[in-house]
Amino acid sequence: MKFKKFKNKLIPKDIELVTSENSTSNTLVYIPWRDSYLDYVQEEFKDFFLQALPHLHVRTTDVHTAISLSYLDMLIALYNGKINRRVVALGLILHDIGWASLTEKDIIGSLSDYKGLELSSASLGPKERHVIEGVKVSRRILDNYRFDPPLNVMEKQEILDSVLYHDTMEKLSENGKLVADLDRLWSFTHENFWQDTIRKNVEPDLYLKNLAVDSEKYFCTTAGLTLAKRLLRDREKEIEQSKK
Repeated sequence: MKFKKFKNKLIPKDIELVTSENSTSNTLVYIPWRDSYLDYVQEEFKDFFLQALPHLHVRTTDVHTAISLSYLDMLIALYNGKINRRVVALGLILHDIGWASLTEKDIIGSLSDYKGLELSSASLGPKERHVIEGVKVSRRILDNYRFDPPLNVMEKQEILDSVLYHDTMEKLSENGKLVADLDRLWSFTHENFWQDTIRKNVEPDLYLKNLAVDSEKYFCTTAGLTLAKRLLRDREKEIEQSKK
């Protein structure tokens, strides 16, 4: 794997990072959307993803959602329980849709002042607001989209609850827990790990250590933690390669 310098830090050459226009804050560094990321989205959910996509173009939410969705079947395979795959997928697609309703100041606050997974006091307010706004937007999209077969009332409510509660460990159904864990896996992926070393101004070795410690209490399910540990091992190998 080859590496390049960005903001005086090494990141893999295959990761494209840009800085938000007119911003001097590293927290607004992001991975720009490219249509190639649609390849991560399962074919049966691609049309719905495209309906939501215009609302996802902030805070790397578009790339995050597509890549996290690629772990859907791996997580389900590790999970010991009955799952509604469509509810999980739709919940994940919509879970961060509320960020588009917040300001740039809110987004900076949501990303700053922490070097691991534990939220800072500055991030709590924007996190709470984005899920409230997300439910409003999600309800409109779900009501207007023609599903085949149609969603029933319980499925729709589970999806909305997944949006509202995905940042907490409470009030989530079994399907909602998988939505939350797919969201959390993003922190451990190749793309976001290296992006966050820039956003959080943290060295890769320290960030890997912090993720490993924080992960033990971060996931709703054992399956989520198991998959995260696999991803951590991959990141450890990448860090070793960056030192050569």
